[in-house]
Amino acid sequence: MQAVRLRHVKRYRAGGKTYWYHRITGERLPDGEGARIARVLEVNRTLEGRRDGVVPGSLLDLISQYKAAPEFQSLAESTRQNYLVYLDVLARGFPAKSVEGVDRAWLYELRDAMSETPRAANLIVSLVSILMAWAIDRGWRTENPAVGVKKLRTGKSYEPWPDAAIERFREGANPRMVWALELALHTGQRRGDVLAMRWRHIHEGLISVVQAKTGERLAVPIHSHLADVLDRIPREHMFIVHREDGLPYSANGFHAMFYREKNRLGLAGLQFHGLRHTAARLLAEAGCTDREIMAILGHRTSAMVSKYTRGADQKRLAKAAIIKLETRTKVSKPPDEAV
Repeated sequence: MQAVRLRHVKRYRAGGKTYWYHRITGERLPDGEGARIARVLEVNRTLEGRRDGVVPGSLLDLISQYKAAPEFQSLAESTRQNYLVYLDVLARGFPAKSVEGVDRAWLYELRDAMSETPRAANLIVSLVSILMAWAIDRGWRTENPAVGVKKLRTGKSYEPWPDAAIERFREGANPRMVWALELALHTGQRRGDVLAMRWRHIHEGLISVVQAKTGERLAVPIHSHLADVLDRIPREHMFIVHREDGLPYSANGFHAMFYREKNRLGLAGLQFHGLRHTAARLLAEAGCTDREIMAILGHRTSAMVSKYTRGADQKRLAKAAIIKLETRTKVSKPPDEAV
């Protein structure tokens, strides 16, 4: 009988026994020759049917198709860029993972492996949920295993920055990072919108913004303190916040530098997005109405503003209440009796 030569098969001997594995997939093959040959031929046919190295039905296949779909392409640019970072994590880490094989146990294992970065872990779970929902609509599977998977607690990393933290950053951080802090603090804009600001966006005391997340067009008056900061920045390059070579920062490049600077200054618990909350808090403490704050932040409903300003409103109302109470106490106090 002529021996059948099979591609991509490796044989191991251990403990007096012979084991067979597929070189590419790492799958252990059946011991019986007939079953082994059939399985190898089936696996090889599947591999030969790959599209650009993507195994059909795999997580990598799903991610590749989702990225080309209208649902992904219609997302805001900043959202797409954020998703791409973590979609790449999934694609590189689990390219051959079967979409049908994704279950809750695997998701919890994946989440727990990233527990040191809870926000990233939660975003991965959310992205898997989005992918699974997209897969259901295309008939890849019938249920979404990510629904109900509990998120990790992330603490209060988006809390407003205390005044002392802002001053410490101003005094000790890299000047380019300080420029970004001042722009965020005095315009209330997100990181991506701050990095997109160019000198040509400044006109007649206003800075024009088109928010990447919402498409909202804003014209934000330049605060006097911010005007002083801008006057000290050389206008030699296109972007206000730029690298030493004049090129704009990438989102990841800026994040890495800002993260390094705040940690070096003992501000590890604070995040750049917290500056947007700080701006809203300062506006609320100054007595601005919800609509005035919405005009700066770009929100379309006061419900969104309330999550930023709740603490400031409480302080302002509490102070007003005590003043009223003190006034009432003085009025109701009887005059001193005549001597």
